[in-house]
Amino acid sequence: DSDDVTVTVNPLPTADAGMDVAICEGACADLNASGGNEYLWSNGETDAMINVCPATTETYIVTVTDVNGCTDSDDVTVTVNPLPTADAGADVSVCQNECTDLTANGGINYIWSTGETDATISVCPSALTTYTVTVTDINGCTSSDDVNVDVISCGVPVSIKTFLQGPYAGSGTMNTGLQPYLPTDQPYNTAPWNYAGAEMIGSIPANMVDWILVELRDAADGTTVIARRAAILLNDGSVVDIDLSPSV
Repeated sequence: DSDDVTVTVNPLPTADAGMDVAICEGACADLNASGGNEYLWSNGETDAMINVCPATTETYIVTVTDVNGCTDSDDVTVTVNPLPTADAGADVSVCQNECTDLTANGGINYIWSTGETDATISVCPSALTTYTVTVTDINGCTSSDDVNVDVISCGVPVSIKTFLQGPYAGSGTMNTGLQPYLPTDQPYNTAPWNYAGAEMIGSIPANMVDWILVELRDAADGTTVIARRAAILLNDGSVVDIDLSPSV
């Protein structure tokens, strides 16, 4: 008597854990496996798609099982790229009505809180301002840093008094009849002065007589101008800065 038995050999499934991926430090990635109807990842998860957030580069293995109970495995590597080190530079101070350059380092692309996208930008704040730069490296990873630009008074305290012959009213005072014609911006930006200062006032002070251009000259050579600044002449003869302080 005889009998036979058939042994059916089922093909193995083709496990596919997906392509290797790269993320930035602190980020996560979705891994999506295919090739079976049951899945078991090396981290213990059993869904086809899992979300992983490795702190360092890590390889994940998935074992897939098909309807016949046959299994196959595949792996995928998640590379973790470090974040760039953004550097907006050291905090700086500028004098009123002055500008300064800020230079960022640490990446290949830059975007400042001003919207500018150059590594070096010029800023002209009117008060203490914090500027933030976000840098991006070749891996697309980003990091941010900020820099403070403080605005200080750089004038030298002076005690200047001068009286103009035209508006002089006697008894150490001048009239303010020119006020309707006075500009709120310094008026010396044309010949013969050609002064490019940015001095500006919001409104004409009640006791303002006129603008005045103050020059600091070399003591050894009176023809050499060291510094210039537009200031305000008050009706008592005082020459003051645009904030009415005696530091011009």
